[in-house]
Amino acid sequence: METGDSVEPSSESSQQPSGPGNRQGGGEWPDPDTPPTGLAEYEPQRVPVNMYETEGAVVLLMPMPGVMADDVSIDIEDDRVHVNATERTPAEKDYITHEWHYGPYERMVTVPKGFGGPASATFGNGQLALRIERGDSRNGKVVISPQTAGHTSP
Repeated sequence: METGDSVEPSSESSQQPSGPGNRQGGGEWPDPDTPPTGLAEYEPQRVPVNMYETEGAVVLLMPMPGVMADDVSIDIEDDRVHVNATERTPAEKDYITHEWHYGPYERMVTVPKGFGGPASATFGNGQLALRIERGDSRNGKVVISPQTAGHTSP
């Protein structure tokens, strides 16, 4: 059904791509003036976790594409694991659509009781693997830096 109304061209700028990291703001179409303006500083993303138990340890796997092993820090205190990964370089591109980004990442996870033993981590192919062995409760906080998968420490 036609109403006879015609669409007048707007004196405002035409619809521009929007979303996090775009030049024209971070909102949805058609308002390019919604924050953020310019490139966005991202809040850490909540990393999904797969956790499983072996005979002698609990293992946590977390995908973190776009970061390197030395960008990742792991703090373990009691039964809590805190994982942080900084973004190495922002994706400074002139995106048409930008719906996801690489890092930074963060996650707090509670592991089952009884896993207070030594911990180790590797990072490879964008995935962190953290192994915490069975043992009594640890005293204080432990900070772990993951090794690059396939490499051994000197």
